[in-house]
Amino acid sequence: QAAKITELEKRIKALEKDKGDLTKQRDSALKDVE
Repeated sequence: QAAKITELEKRIKALEKDKGDLTKQRDSALKDVE
């Protein structure tokens, strides 16, 4: 059971990192447009 929880936490962290990267890309794209 603990292993499953660790897997989920790893996935969540990876998703949050991806989301952060996407947000940065969007912000820089918006700056390019202005």
